[in-house]
Amino acid sequence: MQKIKSADQTFHNGDGRQELGTVVTAEWLNAVQGELVAPIEAAEMTLNDNDNGQLLKAINKIVTTAVGGANQNANGKVSKAGDTMTGALTVKSSYPGQRFAALKLQNEGTTTNTAVGVDVWLGDKQRGWLGYTADGQGSDFYVANADSAGLVGPLMRANNAGLWLQPYGGWLHDYFAKKDEARWTWNQYPRHNKGAQVFYHAASGLKIITMTADVIVGNSQIYLPESFSGFFNVVGCDSGAGKFAIGVSPYGRNGLAVSAPAGLIAHFICIGYHK
Repeated sequence: MQKIKSADQTFHNGDGRQELGTVVTAEWLNAVQGELVAPIEAAEMTLNDNDNGQLLKAINKIVTTAVGGANQNANGKVSKAGDTMTGALTVKSSYPGQRFAALKLQNEGTTTNTAVGVDVWLGDKQRGWLGYTADGQGSDFYVANADSAGLVGPLMRANNAGLWLQPYGGWLHDYFAKKDEARWTWNQYPRHNKGAQVFYHAASGLKIITMTADVIVGNSQIYLPESFSGFFNVVGCDSGAGKFAIGVSPYGRNGLAVSAPAGLIAHFICIGYHK
């Protein structure tokens, strides 16, 4: 496109006596004609001397074609603003040979009490959750399941204090130590401290004791519902948020030496040998 070749590149009428009007050159008229014809021909339309609306039609056709192409290009792709998929998604790492480089889950909503995870739904109810949470006290990894009402509660958690699970009906009993299997002995002690259970595999001598108990601030001793005949190890954490590591070590064959930062309710897992 070009501007008219007047001194200020604008049109002037003139008065026909003292001032002449702007001279309209063939070059300028041809430039204007070329600019107007170009979009009509780009839309693959035939110029029609009797149709003064061809430029508008051409613009509409070009825009419609462009939008359709954009929609076609986006079809089948996941939206960055949120989407629903009906098939499986495979995410391949861009760093061959390295672990955990394929998928990144990040919550940028807040700097405290953040969580990222994968929800599992059945119908309109959330049935499970796998994720990681972090706050000012520490960081937890969660595996959660849902009750009959669809409310999700923690089933297992892991942090710097070790691994923890539900006191009763958790994954340990449901999957590894079913009481109806003869090779395992499963004993419950609901009135021992705040509840305990013992899983014993006689063939191998493996014994696992889980227990919930009140602990006082400072050092104390807590006794187990059953004893070990050999070495055992123990980990503990608070039962509230599961973020406070509790200093604990074996005390004889049937007790725990505990050092707690405050009076609280604690969970303990003891794994060891018994024959």
